Amino acid sequence: MERKIKEVQEYFTAKILADEFEIITKGTHVWEIRIDEKYVFEIWMANIPEYRNPHGTHGNNFMSLPFTEEQSIRLDGLLKERFKKWKREVLLPEKLKELEILNSQLGE
Repeated sequence: MERKIKEVQEYFTAKILADEFEIITKGTHVWEIRIDEKYVFEIWMANIPEYRNPHGTHGNNFMSLPFTEEQSIRLDGLLKERFKKWKREVLLPEKLKELEILNSQLGE
């Protein structure tokens, strides 16, 4: 059984490091990715690349992938530009709108 689990972990690890996944949910701390249109993993998007260890989502926690530090840093490289773009194009406008609303409420 341990051998099979290791095989499956290696399969998903290879898929992720080959950039063969789609990002389905983006948040400031966690992104969800999907592999093979079925298997969902969460990736912690903290500011420390070594923490990019994919694991099953809370509702589908079937497996964690024990990435090495090197693999985590490679994954960070794959995601870094996408994360910056998302923050610039989505998160920043959302936060500016929130700030505008707060400013208008304070001005009342």
